[in-house]
Amino acid sequence: MKTKIALLLFVMLCAVPLLAQEQEEGDSFFCVTIPAYKIYPHSKGYIFTYRKNSVEIGRLFFPYEWFWNKPGGSEGAIKGVPITLRPGNTVWPHVSIFYRNGEFSYVKLYTRQDVGHQSWGLRSMSPGFDAAFENADPPILEFGKP
Repeated sequence: MKTKIALLLFVMLCAVPLLAQEQEEGDSFFCVTIPAYKIYPHSKGYIFTYRKNSVEIGRLFFPYEWFWNKPGGSEGAIKGVPITLRPGNTVWPHVSIFYRNGEFSYVKLYTRQDVGHQSWGLRSMSPGFDAAFENADPPILEFGKP
C-alpha cells in the first residue's frame, strides 16, 4: 500500500510542473524527475549524483544558468536557487529536467533546507570542477542494467 502511495506521489510530482507552465501553441514539454543520491553545492552550480543502477552512481553538473526563472521575477535574483522542500515534507530531494520541443530547456532542483540532511554532500572547492561547469552539455541521463 505504501509503495502505491509513493508511486502516485512520484507521478503527481512529474505532472504538476508541466500543467503549470505557460505554453505557446505547438510547444511540447517533457519532464524527467530523478531522486537525488547526493547534491554537492559549488560556486558555479550544483553537482547532482543519482543511482544509475544498484551499484553505479551517475553525476550531472548543473550550472546556475540552467535553472528555471520564476515568471515575472527578476532575472538575477532567482537564477540558480533550488526550490526548498518545506520542513516536515517527506519527499526525497530530486531534480526535474525539462525539455521543450525535444531540446533541453531548464532544471528545477528540489532540496532540503537543512544542509545536514543526508542528501547534501560536502565537496571541496577544487578548481578541477570549474571546467566541468563551464563546458557542461545538456544533461544526458544514463541508467544501467540492475
